Amino acid sequence: MTSFIKPTALSLAIATAFFSTSLNADPREDALGVIHDMASAMGNGQVARVVNSYTQDGLLVLNKTDFRGPEMLTAAYTEFAAISPDIRFEYEDLHITGDIALHIAPWSMTGTAPDGTAVIDSGLSVVVLQKQTDGEWQILMDLPHAEASDQE
Repeated sequence: MTSFIKPTALSLAIATAFFSTSLNADPREDALGVIHDMASAMGNGQVARVVNSYTQDGLLVLNKTDFRGPEMLTAAYTEFAAISPDIRFEYEDLHITGDIALHIAPWSMTGTAPDGTAVIDSGLSVVVLQKQTDGEWQILMDLPHAEASDQE
């Protein structure tokens, strides 16, 4: 009887942990986690991790240039990773409706160019995330300098 009880108890404990984690998942924390993980990955030069934060047709808009899809995003972030950016959010505003999340945050960044020159930048980040069929959030659109968008 003991040999039946131990595996059954273990299976029940694992199932309970799995379901309680899934049921208690906070979509706000999950969506913010994508943003924070991406910022951390950029600072560590983990370009593939940054690119994997985006949907397959994810869009990054920089200086009125659209970078769409893994190949273009990899090119854009490889150059950016060279400065080892340290990105800080002043505050974060997140709104979720259904499978779409909107993240708005003023940010500042410091880094060092390959020639040793200090790089300092700041802006207003507007990011649209989309919840995927597997429950994970990914970036659909990313405007790190939304404050510079045309007002036409």
